[in-house]
Amino acid sequence: MPLIGPAIVYDAPVPLDRLAISALVFGIVLIPLQWLPPFPIPGMQVADPFFLLAALATLGASPAIGGLRPSAIAAVAVFLASATASAIANDGEWLKLLGHVELGAIAVMSGLWAASELEARIRLERALVYAAVLAAVAGVIGAVLFYVGVETPLLNPHSGDLLEGNYPRIRGTMVRANMMASVVATGLMLLLASPHLVRTRLPFGEVRWLRTVVLLVLVTALLFSFSRTVVFVLWAGAFAYVRQRGGYWRWTLWLAALGVGLIAVYVASRYQVVLDPSKPWTLAIDDAPGTRWIHGSGTLATALENPLIG
Repeated sequence: MPLIGPAIVYDAPVPLDRLAISALVFGIVLIPLQWLPPFPIPGMQVADPFFLLAALATLGASPAIGGLRPSAIAAVAVFLASATASAIANDGEWLKLLGHVELGAIAVMSGLWAASELEARIRLERALVYAAVLAAVAGVIGAVLFYVGVETPLLNPHSGDLLEGNYPRIRGTMVRANMMASVVATGLMLLLASPHLVRTRLPFGEVRWLRTVVLLVLVTALLFSFSRTVVFVLWAGAFAYVRQRGGYWRWTLWLAALGVGLIAVYVASRYQVVLDPSKPWTLAIDDAPGTRWIHGSGTLATALENPLIG
């Protein structure tokens, strides 16, 4: 009787489009891990190798560029041209310019794969929500540890425009609190628009309260970031609610809240607002121009004087 050796089964190679989408999803989820773990290359993050793999796989897969809107392509092109011109004219950091190129590539890849198929778009949206949850959980842990008397690097290293006080301004594993707030806000607004992005059916059963817990964690992290981003999220959430329910009085209330919010943001940007979040009743407004007003007006003046190189 002849001997028959064990069958050797070769797995088919992973299609490049699947590899590109999976690497892009992993990169997005890991965006909050900006300083953990530390890398020897300044500015490098754990998500960068995944974005590089996604870019190489996307080039190999060659998805149809026609799925992108011309306005989106133009926006990325203007952004990259401005960053390049500024780096050349001002002897900028080329490593930082590489980071700008990476941002443009991520935007293009996300648009390409989201436009190519519905499943890819849902995976990318869900990745943004997961990134927001990861950022929020790390930040909330930092706040809890602060209140039990444990100092951690999960808190913002400085208070920014706010006064020092007995409160935790969280950043989680991100560089700054405002950056964490932008990631959390993105995931929160996606979740408000599409609650199904958080699965409630888990291997051990249905967990209906999971979405509520995720929302509470995201909102808590956003509030403890003490960022102006909170105002924009409130606008977006109220707009989504009013648009869904309708009604003249709801639209009137939303427009009134929008007006009040715009005035508050203008005052907070135009002047020096002295605020201790742990004692909000001590709010004071100084006539000196605010930091964002100085930066914004200076940037506008420079752009008007040198529209090509900034």
